[in-house]
Amino acid sequence: MMLTGNLKLEWELPSRLEGQDIREWVLASGALTLKDGVVHIGRCEHEVAKLYGSFGTRVLEGVISAVESPLGSHNWSGRSWTKTLGHAIVVCLDHIVPQAPLLSAAFLIAYQLAGVHAPIHVDEGLIYHGGMTALVPIELRKDGSILWHFESRLNDLLKVSEIKCIKRHWYQRRSWFQTEDPELLQSAPALIR
Repeated sequence: MMLTGNLKLEWELPSRLEGQDIREWVLASGALTLKDGVVHIGRCEHEVAKLYGSFGTRVLEGVISAVESPLGSHNWSGRSWTKTLGHAIVVCLDHIVPQAPLLSAAFLIAYQLAGVHAPIHVDEGLIYHGGMTALVPIELRKDGSILWHFESRLNDLLKVSEIKCIKRHWYQRRSWFQTEDPELLQSAPALIR
């Protein structure tokens, strides 16, 4: 986006949405919000309303109105500050965003984000495993949500023996949540560490 002397807004979003229902696209888009050290993921309209109430809903309506407006220019100029992002470092201060916030999501979204394919039995519990990823349930919380550990490898396959080593770490701390009930694991809200 760029503001010029005429306060003309330039952005590429409208061109990306050509031929689509803009309102539905914006409202149904995924949104990440941070509250109390937990990142929540869900539909844009729900997350904005939940976090910001009617004010957030009005701002979202303004964004939709701006996207639908035919008045904007979509030609990038050489003066656009966004071109500097290719050569910039983006910094996030610790006092603004806490270290390693949890990701809160429905299990199906967590399952898809983690790239896991199937549950596997490890001792008396289930762990969800993908080629290079795993989700390990580590705690059933008082609110009914399940805290999960996400494990990944960049270049190698994640072997079951490695997952057992991961399990042993939590088992020694007595905080590994073991259940063979996939319905319980899949129906509880997921918090991913």
